[in-house]
Amino acid sequence: MAPLRLPGLITALLLLLNCSLLVHQAGSVDPLYMYDLTASSFVKDGQADDSWQASRFSPQLSYLSLVASAAAYASGAVGSCYQNSGLAGTYGPMRNVRQVSVPAYWKTIGGTWSGFVARLPRKRITMIVFRGTNQDGQLIVELLSVLKTPPVPSPVGGRVQAYFSMAQRAVWSKLEPAFAQIRSANPGDAILVTGHSLGGAMAALTAVQLAAKRLRPQMFTFGEPRVGDATFSAAFDKLMAGGSSWRVVNGRDPVVHLPLCRGPLERCQPDQKSGPYHHGTEVFYPSGMRPNSPSGFRICQGKPKNEDRNCADSPKVFLPCLTKMASCIGSHLNYYGIKVSKWWSSSQCKPKKESDEKIMGRLLMESVINS
Repeated sequence: MAPLRLPGLITALLLLLNCSLLVHQAGSVDPLYMYDLTASSFVKDGQADDSWQASRFSPQLSYLSLVASAAAYASGAVGSCYQNSGLAGTYGPMRNVRQVSVPAYWKTIGGTWSGFVARLPRKRITMIVFRGTNQDGQLIVELLSVLKTPPVPSPVGGRVQAYFSMAQRAVWSKLEPAFAQIRSANPGDAILVTGHSLGGAMAALTAVQLAAKRLRPQMFTFGEPRVGDATFSAAFDKLMAGGSSWRVVNGRDPVVHLPLCRGPLERCQPDQKSGPYHHGTEVFYPSGMRPNSPSGFRICQGKPKNEDRNCADSPKVFLPCLTKMASCIGSHLNYYGIKVSKWWSSSQCKPKKESDEKIMGRLLMESVINS
């Protein structure tokens, strides 16, 4: 779910979605956390730090994850994208890059599925990164599969979308040997799993499988669709307990509302017997993610669990998309001021308008004031 030139199909899906948002139940509002631009780095050079596994959302790690997710779209140039982003000055060089691409379902129009593993030795972080959708043909197949193909059993419990499972298994089967090699040589590394859009769905499936093996991954996804049902969501949250999973949402990003939880007139409920349902934990940026004007974010812990109606699932957030569809789709394509799928092709991942130092000051050194 990346570059979109399918206004008719997307609009039809979103109109159905809006029907499910017409009934809003008020509840307590999660606090809006502002940025603290004086915060220090989360890990000292050359030292792994378990504090990053704590229950506090780290904007520093979130931005690093977003850059990695954007680099996944740079076929054959992951290391160059990362280097150009300016992050090497903070996190050190990226090593042991292994990027793979495999033919997607209906490969004649379905494009490829892709991801990479890499290591940041200075911070002792091993990264597992999945790319989102990169072709319109692939988007068509993805949407049709989600609409028509029954969910499949998940190894951790519940059921998940067949297309997401198929993509994750295809890519992870190629990446896992490289990850195992890095892990064997660096067993003390923190594990960071991330992805944008479809890549976020694959990241979630991979992270929970690693958690089932007691490897304690940290996960950040961006614009992630609903991956599995409520049973899978509960199993995911149990395995990824302790604040190790963050599902970041940029304002009115419409993809996070798909597939629909239930029927077009029904809201998401944690006790629903079937249908897609989000896992935790949503981090909602209500006013966008403009690097020149940081707004703040909410850790969404209201009701229903994982479908907080005071965050992205609020009709106040999504209903304006009826008249501002292009803007809402833009929210999916842009995170932290980066056009994720086009960053490499448009600028070789070089930050624009501001110097690298200012970008780092505004984005990397953010932190939550309160836990």
